[in-house]
Amino acid sequence: MVFQKPNPFPKTIYDNVAWGAKINGFKGDMDILVEQSLRQAARSSDFTAFFNMDDDRAGYLVEYSMTNDLFTRPQNEITEQYITGRFG
Repeated sequence: MVFQKPNPFPKTIYDNVAWGAKINGFKGDMDILVEQSLRQAARSSDFTAFFNMDDDRAGYLVEYSMTNDLFTRPQNEITEQYITGRFG
């Protein structure tokens, strides 16, 4: 199920993935568990659009492409900065 509004806990992606394991007493390497979990999670779309906002908070389309391409070979520097965590 893909929710219309995001509903993860207001934490980092890492913390959201690790949360269930932590509360259930996971004793292994959390970094490995989180990475494996994220790598095993099938893509929820074939295409992805990345939007950003101007100073007046008007949204605009930055980039649209096949999901794998957008995350591995973004064409726009702003997209690359966002997906690598340098802003946002």
